[in-house]
Amino acid sequence: MSDPSSQNDLPELPDDYWQRLEDQDINALCRRALAIPVAPQALRLSSLNNDVHIDLYAQTLHIKIGDQWEPVTSALIRLLVMVYLLHVSDSPLLGDRISVHDLKDAHFFQGPHELRTEPVRQLLDNSLNQFEIAAAKIGGQSISLADVSYRFLPFPKIPVYYLFWRGDVEFKSRLTVLFDRSIESHLTADAIWGLVRYVSDAIIVNA
Repeated sequence: MSDPSSQNDLPELPDDYWQRLEDQDINALCRRALAIPVAPQALRLSSLNNDVHIDLYAQTLHIKIGDQWEPVTSALIRLLVMVYLLHVSDSPLLGDRISVHDLKDAHFFQGPHELRTEPVRQLLDNSLNQFEIAAAKIGGQSISLADVSYRFLPFPKIPVYYLFWRGDVEFKSRLTVLFDRSIESHLTADAIWGLVRYVSDAIIVNA
């Protein structure tokens, strides 16, 4: 998986994010986040088929690309990792898939905050093979929903489902994103929007 850098138009992390994480018990944090403690103030988190190393003392994030650890340069990935770690709850997966329209903050996902799915829909229209190659690179798993559907894990407790229906002479193709209902226990609406942007960009970068 590449580290998408197109999201660097986002603000840098607030200073207190690191302090708030340092103040937590790292073992309890790892249990909640399904992460792995690797040092008294460091942990490792799985994200789209890659490991992210978070050093709370040095205040650094590195992603493993191939055999190399490289600094996370994407502002979006940095922000999402920190928000996930700060807000992930004890809530387990509920097994009930929902769309953004079912969220309590459904009104948020309009206009400039519509989910970033159009580039992926176009990719699926043009080359299912390229989509499948990209999905495999980022750990996507094919599931039996819609005409084409995949499950992605941007974070261990946050499955994201991409469901694609092919078009015909009357209707254009359609792509829908679903989440486990527990997502609202872990992320706010703006973070959910960013999460889909992260997954979609990763698909396009790896296609």
